[in-house]
Amino acid sequence: MAPDLSHALVFWSALDVASGDDRIAERQAGLESAAPFLRRRVASALPLRHMPELRFRYDPSLVLGTRTLAVLREVAEDPDDGAGSEHGAQG
Repeated sequence: MAPDLSHALVFWSALDVASGDDRIAERQAGLESAAPFLRRRVASALPLRHMPELRFRYDPSLVLGTRTLAVLREVAEDPDDGAGSEHGAQG
């Protein structure tokens, strides 16, 4: 939220899209077109004298975190990756 409450930045993410997916742009456009409606709904729920303009930005951290977890699971499931034999030989 801006210090003067003129705008609020809303970060969004989705579970079913990957980075660079065309659906990200479609969803961004959908949120931007729904911004006035969402602003009115939030304004009716919050006791603010002035409701800030809503601006939306895609946050890829959920997709990146899911990808990171998948890689970690893959590494944990692969006992013959070579790292185990080196570590065992040193100890």
